[in-house]
Amino acid sequence: MAEKDFLESIEEEIESHLETLDLDIGKRRCGDFQITIKNRTGDVILPEVTTLWVKLKDITFHINSPSEGTWEVTVTDIANKNKGVYHGKDLKYCVEYKVPDYKTGRKCQLKIHAVWSEKKDTTLKGTVCATV
Repeated sequence: MAEKDFLESIEEEIESHLETLDLDIGKRRCGDFQITIKNRTGDVILPEVTTLWVKLKDITFHINSPSEGTWEVTVTDIANKNKGVYHGKDLKYCVEYKVPDYKTGRKCQLKIHAVWSEKKDTTLKGTVCATV
């Protein structure tokens, strides 16, 4: 394959991925999540998305419920060799936490792991926001 043909095929692949992306570059986006907590811990794995190395900025994390106890939360990108995205301890209800900017890989699939200070079952509900 000639170099020109190779570069054109890469450009076509990138363009086809960009057409399927719903990133709204430069806009702030938020999403709610829920994690079932059993015996103080729980996980949720979000759907894999094609991100093409985009940088997520101004990331915030907010616990909406329950109002009691504190949380330890770890977020990893399992599509990017389990790269650590965030780790927070003693997180409380109704406080907004700032998360460092994160540069994704070709794809991104986040896993959120939560540990609760209380010795009972619940559902952790929260919101994550970021500017793409």
